[in-house]
Amino acid sequence: MHNVFPIFFHLWFCFLSELNLCEAILHRPSIMISARYATYLTGESVFLECQITLDFTIHGYKFFKNNVEVRGGTEASTVNKYRIRTAKRSDSGSYTCLYWISDARGRQESDISLPVSLSIIDQPSTPSLSVKPQQTLYFEGETVTLECEHPVVNSQISYHFYKDSTKVHSYLDSTKSEYHISSLSTKDSGTYNCEYLVLGHQRTIPSGKSMQQTIAVTALSTSPLLKFLPSYITFINGENLTMECEAPTPVHVTIHRFYKDGEELKGPSSHRGIYMLQNVTKEDQAEYTCMYWSPKSDREIPSNQSPINELYIIDANRFSSRIVLYLAQSIFPSILTIFPLPVEEKQAQTMMLPPPCLTVGMVGSG
Repeated sequence: MHNVFPIFFHLWFCFLSELNLCEAILHRPSIMISARYATYLTGESVFLECQITLDFTIHGYKFFKNNVEVRGGTEASTVNKYRIRTAKRSDSGSYTCLYWISDARGRQESDISLPVSLSIIDQPSTPSLSVKPQQTLYFEGETVTLECEHPVVNSQISYHFYKDSTKVHSYLDSTKSEYHISSLSTKDSGTYNCEYLVLGHQRTIPSGKSMQQTIAVTALSTSPLLKFLPSYITFINGENLTMECEAPTPVHVTIHRFYKDGEELKGPSSHRGIYMLQNVTKEDQAEYTCMYWSPKSDREIPSNQSPINELYIIDANRFSSRIVLYLAQSIFPSILTIFPLPVEEKQAQTMMLPPPCLTVGMVGSG
């Protein structure tokens, strides 16, 4: 009797242990994409992981795509990860997983996890960079627009523009892909390209960078000198005046232009650097400047503007009175110097001066 009890106790313990295993509740697993985002590019690798925390041994896992098993069956893997080595568009779908355990009574499977959605998209197409207007050479002050062109993308987009591989401009806009330089300088010379980034997929997906475009900017030519001929500052009503725009030498000049208070003047000889004013009037009184253009790399490059030359016009009668006054001040002292008065006359004139007031007072008091 005493020998039977230990055997009975052992059998009862084994029965309860196995009964507990058979009735064990298998918790639902969760499926995760290892990179923590659900959108991948074609050609990338994808890892899905079936996660569960248990205090007993798990014997296998199954993975499903759109409710169809993609690995498992009788050869179910004991590894809790599923790998897509080279993602294709056809790999997009809803993925789930489960795990199973086995014992002497057979195999038990957990509930299927909640699904996770995997999206496989193509690499965004490489953009092209256009420069408008297109020139082989730009000069300072010109305006240029760079546009990053690509097929329509139904997502939010961020644009980046680069100069000599350094980012110079970026913004977030789905409808605008332009970089505008309103006034070029020689510092803007360099090679430019662009890229765009597709947003809204739990990750930022960059396009390839566009082919480079070169922008060359040259400085304006040296300022010319504007001359009045004759070289007066003030002219009289009715006189004739010739203006000459003199470029520094040696410069090949193709055209000259003259300006009156900032407005261009037209004339038959203006392109040759000469502008004539016949019978000047008060209306011609203004500030005058000029510029010239010289050829460079198939373009006509302008010069800086000449220093301002101001023209004054006066009436003839004002000129006469002013010249008389000028002559009176400048010529009469010269006459006195050439023809001095006699000494006697100087002394007589000196003696005829009245004595000081103090002397007169003293005489009166005596």
